[in-house]
Amino acid sequence: METMEIMETDAQSKVQKRREKFFWIQTFILGFILIVTIFTFLTYNNMKIEKGIKVFFAPFLSIVPLVFALSIIKDWIKTFTDGEYSKGEKIKFSMIALVVAIVFTVLAKLISMVTATEILIAIMIAIICLLSFLTLKVRDIVGMSIITGIAEGVIVYMVFIF
Repeated sequence: METMEIMETDAQSKVQKRREKFFWIQTFILGFILIVTIFTFLTYNNMKIEKGIKVFFAPFLSIVPLVFALSIIKDWIKTFTDGEYSKGEKIKFSMIALVVAIVFTVLAKLISMVTATEILIAIMIAIICLLSFLTLKVRDIVGMSIITGIAEGVIVYMVFIF
């Protein structure tokens, strides 16, 4: 009886490790997409750096609140759970991804209209900090749904609207 439980536990941990590995791969892909988007917006709008000090401080606008949030909720680490998700849960997670995708498509449109380099950098760093936060603290299917939505929103904008 114990051998069956050990084999089930091993199988469950393998599934959990695969899900977490997929989550990390998805996060790195989105990070790359966001970096390419930053450079695209910078070059597309022919932005110039007029006050270099603003560009230097702009990322800290996002990093400081992230560090604060991480220190407050340091124990809020979840992992992927094994087992099957119900039809209702799958629909809920899909709807989360869809809503976030729509929000980020609109947000990308608004970001593309920004003409100040330091504001653009601050906004994009905030999005990357959100990605970091989700990756480090909300490592579950909800976090994955949000990351999927962000990626799809940016991709939809860059492919169909930009």
